[in-house]
Amino acid sequence: MMMLEELRQKENEFKSRLEQVGSFLKITEKEEELSALESKMNAPDFWNDKDSAQETIAAVSSCRNIINPFRKMETSLEDFATALDLAAEDEDFVSEAEGLLDGLSAELDKLEIVSFLSGRFDRNNF
Repeated sequence: MMMLEELRQKENEFKSRLEQVGSFLKITEKEEELSALESKMNAPDFWNDKDSAQETIAAVSSCRNIINPFRKMETSLEDFATALDLAAEDEDFVSEAEGLLDGLSAELDKLEIVSFLSGRFDRNNF
């Protein structure tokens, strides 16, 4: 069984890794892009140019495919932090926090791999 301090170190490590992924994936810029695309979709003449509309919808999907897993990971990390706060008050929660750790670690590993594979040479446009 891990000690609370070890779990806090993992939390800090995960926060740092997630911050790096967010920077690499340019999450803030993707959210701004998504907002602009959604505004474009709300225009009354959006469907007048079917090809352009389909490109916009594809771009929206692409943005969401990047943003949503990142935000989900943030929520999972917040849940882990909450479990650690509870564990600090009651040792019975340490095992619950440990249980979240494996899933959190796997989720973050997967997000990092996806972020590494999302470079410009991985989209058939080299």
